[in-house]
Amino acid sequence: MTSFDDTALVDDMDSLYPDGTPPEVITAVLRSSLDELDRLRTARNNFFVLGSYDEPEKQRLDALCRVLSVPEGDEPFTLEEIDPEVDVWENFYVKFRVFLLRADHVVAVFESNDGGHELEIGEVDLDRVHVLKRDYESVSVDHDLEYAKYDAMLGTLFDLLDRRDRLHEWETKREFYAAAAELSATVGNGHPP
Repeated sequence: MTSFDDTALVDDMDSLYPDGTPPEVITAVLRSSLDELDRLRTARNNFFVLGSYDEPEKQRLDALCRVLSVPEGDEPFTLEEIDPEVDVWENFYVKFRVFLLRADHVVAVFESNDGGHELEIGEVDLDRVHVLKRDYESVSVDHDLEYAKYDAMLGTLFDLLDRRDRLHEWETKREFYAAAAELSATVGNGHPP
């Protein structure tokens, strides 16, 4: 994992901008992200939470963040929390990569292919990723709904993560919270991922 040190942040931003980072952007980014950077810099574990920001999926991302913030000292975050008005971090890819480099764990909530999180998960090395996947098997006829929600690329990723005990499936709200709590207890407490 890369440091939250200001120099490391600037170096990473410079490497991601085609012509280097303009000084005014560096200053604005550091000022606008100071609270989040301090919170993540001092965290015991941080969790980069990926998923759809559409409703009601966003509610589950928020719920997952609440669960992952226990025990005290663990800090979940979404990119939406950092410069939510997109005043400073106008280059979403740079923002995503800078924080991905600094994540101890990446947790994605998948309910369908909709949204950019399908592409984002492809950027993450699998030894840091866990997925909470909504399962449609019980309401599918011949897997029709499951196939409509997830394409073959994601299905292959889910199979791979399942073999590595990094896939947590859920159907109901109760199962979602149970999967989130189990993940927090296992990974957040410093146990092997």
